[in-house]
Amino acid sequence: MNRFVQFSLIALALNWPAWEQIQQSRTAQGARLITAQGARLITGAAPQDRDDQAKRDQDDDDRRRDRDHRRHDRDDKHHRDQDRDRDRDRDRDRDQDRNRVYQDRDRDRDNDAYYDRDNREYGRGSYGRNSQWRGRLSAQDQSRFDSYYSRWLGYRRSNNQSEAESMDRRMRDVYAHYGIPNNVPYNQVASSGAGPIVAY
Repeated sequence: MNRFVQFSLIALALNWPAWEQIQQSRTAQGARLITAQGARLITGAAPQDRDDQAKRDQDDDDRRRDRDHRRHDRDDKHHRDQDRDRDRDRDRDRDQDRNRVYQDRDRDRDNDAYYDRDNREYGRGSYGRNSQWRGRLSAQDQSRFDSYYSRWLGYRRSNNQSEAESMDRRMRDVYAHYGIPNNVPYNQVASSGAGPIVAY
């Protein structure tokens, strides 16, 4: 029996590389078998997976399109709001400009009424005839000022703004030359009979 064991061991030692190769071959076959089975499993499930993936891709595309539409709608709304704000600002500026024109016109009308009242009062009352400013101008300048004053009254009555302003500037030049303050009414400098007298 000893010999049999020895012989078996020798045979085993001599065939060990072949035995190892057989074992590796079996292991490789098992691995290929497992891989093939896994491939069959994957391949067998692939159509379902492909359908699921296609649905997921379609859902992603739908979500992306919805998001783009919402962003586009939001941008459109933002632009519409900006346009509306610009139009509102333009309308507000136009209204303010119109109000300024009306205010200027009303102020001019009030000033005209004030000066007409003052000139009528000063021209008719004793204060106007005895003005401290009357008689300070030279005879030539007094005549020129009276002419300006008379024309200024006429232009104001006929609402000829440009000519009234021209006469106003000329009278102010005379004021500046003689050092008369600008708040002195014109009728205090004009001769007592200058300008048309308004009857009440």
